Amino acid sequence: MLRPSPTALVALMRAAGGGRRCRDPSRWRERVRSLCSAGPPRPVIAAKEPFPVELKAGKTYGWCACGHNKRQ
Repeated sequence: MLRPSPTALVALMRAAGGGRRCRDPSRWRERVRSLCSAGPPRPVIAAKEPFPVELKAGKTYGWCACGHNKRQ
């Protein structure tokens, strides 16, 4: 199992407990394990056919391929 960095653990603790300090270390470990073991979300098919996009030369574009972003 990969070990998250201390900074990532703090972020996971805050996300799991809403920013509250965890008083029971055994519960904290369970929450971190459950958050770390969760896989990425399943991809969603946004459209089954391509659609035209107007691009400008010299500009860098980025996009997400998961299909969950509604503004792309």
